[in-house]
Amino acid sequence: MQNVLAACQLTEGEKHTGNSVDLGNGVKMFVDIYYACVIVLILFFLSFVRWYLARNDDYWIKRGIPSTPREGYITMIYKLSTSDMAEFIKNLTKKYGRVVGSFEGSSPSVTVAEPDLLRDILVKDFHIFPYRNVSVLILSID
Repeated sequence: MQNVLAACQLTEGEKHTGNSVDLGNGVKMFVDIYYACVIVLILFFLSFVRWYLARNDDYWIKRGIPSTPREGYITMIYKLSTSDMAEFIKNLTKKYGRVVGSFEGSSPSVTVAEPDLLRDILVKDFHIFPYRNVSVLILSID
């Protein structure tokens, strides 16, 4: 008991501030483990997001349709804000052809600039394409 009391008393050179309490190495180790777990969880979350967005990158390749490479949201927003939508699609069709596959987030999307194929999709094969996001842009592709 004497040893415990002696260990708790301040030596002559120490000052007692009243605010700080030395909790020992156990608390420091707990905080280090806590930060390590937080960092691991953040890395896991970022890896999951990357996997989720890239899980079907080969969607258009498997179907034999030329496609744009996946770009980040910031890059895509910058490209769309610096050019007109019609000009953007015109450049896509010049570079990749009149049928171009791309992605809206993680969902595949196709741009069709071929009138005959577009008529077939919207009239004859209407039931096959249930989620149509039809945007009509009148411009000269040539």
